Amino acid sequence: MMNKHFGIQAQVNWLKGQGFRYNSPTNIQNYMLDSLYQINDSNKITAFFQYYSYFLTDPGSLGIAAYNQNRFQNNRPNNDKSGRAKRWGAVYQNF
Repeated sequence: MMNKHFGIQAQVNWLKGQGFRYNSPTNIQNYMLDSLYQINDSNKITAFFQYYSYFLTDPGSLGIAAYNQNRFQNNRPNNDKSGRAKRWGAVYQNF
C-alpha cells in the first residue's frame, strides 16, 4: 500500500531465447498492473490491466530418418506463431 487507502503493483515476465533446434526462437512479454483503492473498512475497488505479446517458431516434428541425420534440423523455418492481447478488469467489493 502506498498509503492507507491506495496500493499499486507492477509485474513483468519476459522470456527470450532459442530452442535446441535451428531457427526456433521464442519471445514472450507479459506486463501487468494491479491497483487497490480501500474506500473504508468494508468497501474496496481493485483493478488490473495486462498486456501480453508472444512470438515463436515451431520447428515441427522430424521423421526417423531426418532425426537420425540431424536431430537439430528445422524443416519448417517459417512456421511462426504470434499474438497480442490486452485485458483489464475492475471489481467493487462490499464486505
